Amino acid sequence: MRFLFSFLLLLAVSAPLAADLQARRDLLDRSLLRLTIHHQAPLHYYPWKWSSPGMRSGQGIVVGDGLVLTLASMVKGSTLIEARRKAEATPAQLSVLHVDLDRGLALLQGTLPEGCEPLTLPPTSTFRSGERVHTYWKTDEGRFMEGQAILDRVDSLSAPSSFQVLTWYEASNATVKGGFGEPVFLGDQLIGLGSSNGTGAELSILPVESIHLRYDLPSGQLKPASGMPGFATAPCQQPFLREHRGLSDEDGGCIVSFVMEQGTGSQDLKVGDIILEFEGKPLDAWGRYEHPEFGDLPFEGLISQKSLGEKVRFLLVRDQERISIEVPVEKIDPDRWVVPVLRFNQPSRYLIRGGFVFQNLSLSYVRAWGRDWRKKAPDNIQMTIKELRGVVATEDRREIVLLSQVLAHPVNQGLKHIGREVIQSVNGEALRDLEHLKTLMEGDEVVRLGLFPHDQPVLLDPKELRGADGAIEQLYSIPESERL
Repeated sequence: MRFLFSFLLLLAVSAPLAADLQARRDLLDRSLLRLTIHHQAPLHYYPWKWSSPGMRSGQGIVVGDGLVLTLASMVKGSTLIEARRKAEATPAQLSVLHVDLDRGLALLQGTLPEGCEPLTLPPTSTFRSGERVHTYWKTDEGRFMEGQAILDRVDSLSAPSSFQVLTWYEASNATVKGGFGEPVFLGDQLIGLGSSNGTGAELSILPVESIHLRYDLPSGQLKPASGMPGFATAPCQQPFLREHRGLSDEDGGCIVSFVMEQGTGSQDLKVGDIILEFEGKPLDAWGRYEHPEFGDLPFEGLISQKSLGEKVRFLLVRDQERISIEVPVEKIDPDRWVVPVLRFNQPSRYLIRGGFVFQNLSLSYVRAWGRDWRKKAPDNIQMTIKELRGVVATEDRREIVLLSQVLAHPVNQGLKHIGREVIQSVNGEALRDLEHLKTLMEGDEVVRLGLFPHDQPVLLDPKELRGADGAIEQLYSIPESERL
């Protein structure tokens, strides 16, 4: 009798849960799309070439009339985006409306498959450590699939290629490898999108709050950009330094280790400043504050929640004096850096004369050495990037130009070994950009290049080099000798 009672009780509890699960599946069946992305990426080491065509799959959520939300990583290098609600023989074709690299999101548009309905994203999410979350996705065959993970912790970090620090939920013990834009539910509430995975048992989740910071849904209109820190900090743990600055054992405080030329604090903070408080919140030696729900979090995430033009207050120790300063909230424009960060689908700029390949230095270029490029890239390139980190381009120096390689031909005999060199000067003066070099290479006067770091000379005869351009284009299958 006791067994029968327990069985009936289990049925009574599980029936509503099954009904809720089925209702959620029915909702997602109308709003969740399987995306197939055909892509081809630019090659930055051979800037006139493109990679072999490829294909990847992920998830998209219908969020408005003809609007689909997915991850920026899904549509990188896209040449064709197909969307299926089920296993339609003829998929819908979508185009990229907007890409937000600061959050790793992309908004697509187009005529959607029949039967699609927008999913309303809640304004806020809920996090409960130790709770089980459910992820959902569709396969190429139209099958509806489900995975699970356990909410573990909350952290603040930036998306790849971004300086904006955002709050992320981290989950562990994932049953399947995720991070392809699948919706993540805690109970019956959508809390975010699966955005990346670690070893396959870990899952990072971008909360819905971060989506609402950038997109007005269901209209799809862009909201103004929010703040980004224009500095970096390091733990302030040196006992002698703390004593010298007059810090007590009760004081926390992280030290400003680097200041960029744009972003919040770029004009007001100084290397060596010790930040004790941000907006009245005490910071520990690692720059963390006590969040009322999530525990210790890096304070830079608070800057990303501020609108441009707002003022934020720092309590600092500068030298041995405690001062309070107000700083305007600013964003970072990635197109202003003299060494560009990773670009979305953007090929490198280049100029080829007589087999000498000149191109702009960017982080996309050094990624040719893989994720471990900081160990594998040539020392002169790493030194240049380190020196110019956080430096804004000017009229006198719009970009850094590389002599990246020499394509072998009799016209450049004896110089085929030169490559991966930073051009320090041209004719004894600073080189502004590739256009500046092109102008010099169109003349008939000998051009003297000075290579970093010791201004090693390389002399070029532009007239002779130009005479070989046609043959080199044909020999190396180069469609055009420049992209500026």
